[in-house]
Amino acid sequence: MVQVWYPARPTDGPRARYVQDGAALAPIARVLGLPPFVMSHLQLVRTHAVEDAPPAALGPRPVLIFSHGRGGYRQHNTYMVEALVSRGYVVAAIEHPHAAAGVVFPDGRVTSMDPRMMDQAFVDWSVGVSAQDARFVADRLEALNADDPEGRLAGRLDLQRLRRASPFLLGACFLLLLLVLLPGLGHRANEARAPSPSPAPSLTTPL
Repeated sequence: MVQVWYPARPTDGPRARYVQDGAALAPIARVLGLPPFVMSHLQLVRTHAVEDAPPAALGPRPVLIFSHGRGGYRQHNTYMVEALVSRGYVVAAIEHPHAAAGVVFPDGRVTSMDPRMMDQAFVDWSVGVSAQDARFVADRLEALNADDPEGRLAGRLDLQRLRRASPFLLGACFLLLLLVLLPGLGHRANEARAPSPSPAPSLTTPL
């Protein structure tokens, strides 16, 4: 799964939920030794974003691809994503099936974190898979920049300034950053798969 936040025009639409299904994050609670239901309330939290908001009328902007680490989920750095988008970035956040705490697909399917993610050797191996996911997302962003059927991203992504980074979180997390944009705040979700890996140059902006 991939969720894209982009600068948007002011709108009175309802604010998007922080997560759609808090129960899908139960593996995080289990890792912390807590009852699974403690994460359920997160679906009641509202963000500053509006789903499918009309994009702001600006030219191509830098894109950031965010990839969580072991047991993470695509929304867990929403505060940082919203801050970046409010400053003109487009952020595509990946949720890696079986590495994420839980992924809920549009058709209702749910995948939970693979128990092997508690094994550091397996986590190290999974970083390469995360990189493949990120490469796939970069390719999809390029395609949407050329022709977005929904008309939100076409011509609005500056993929010449794409950046990627791979800091570590909980042992072997993969974070990636690319580029697209406009100011306000909106988001959309799509499903992602994985092709060939690519090297990740160090990040110099914006953090």
